[in-house]
Amino acid sequence: GYMLGARTSNLRPIRYKGASPDYDPKTGRLVLRRSHTLGEEVMESTKNAEDVTIFLPEAMRAILQWHIDTFLVERMIKGTNRINKSSQRMAASELLFPSPDTGSFHVAGRLGKPFDDVSRIMRERVPGFTKNITPKSMRRTNKDLLRQEGVSQLVAQAINSHHDPKMHAHYSTISDAEKTGALAKVIRLFPAPPEPTAS
Repeated sequence: GYMLGARTSNLRPIRYKGASPDYDPKTGRLVLRRSHTLGEEVMESTKNAEDVTIFLPEAMRAILQWHIDTFLVERMIKGTNRINKSSQRMAASELLFPSPDTGSFHVAGRLGKPFDDVSRIMRERVPGFTKNITPKSMRRTNKDLLRQEGVSQLVAQAINSHHDPKMHAHYSTISDAEKTGALAKVIRLFPAPPEPTAS
């Protein structure tokens, strides 16, 4: 989510195998073309009705391959010769991120719990921190990271599937450090102040 900046509703229905995979582990080709909100219903389009095709870089592919090799395979229950039923359901699923309970889609709110836990811990440990972090932060943070890394707005919009620059800007947050860094670049264009003269 943080790396792609995709909506969670577009991440849940990604298939990595079966008749119509959306992600190809061999080539890294990922197509965000479906949306899942509630229950088992899947919309065969994204929010703006446009497919987004991205060839993932090697580092991202390695993370997803680790996920596939670790969680989407049948595993034995530790200390026994019995197969873990959750792993069996996940291994049989076409989904890249299946629910261990059903092998189908995660419920929409499931991702919120770990974010709630992180938010609570940060409020306890970080003085002055009062915010509640939600899964939407992944999409917003991705936009900010792309910008901070110097990615052009045109490319960032293509990745995040935003056609409107105003909407793209709406989901961006300029940090104080980013403003200071920009001013530091500008000040280098001016001549250095003269050395003070001795009186």
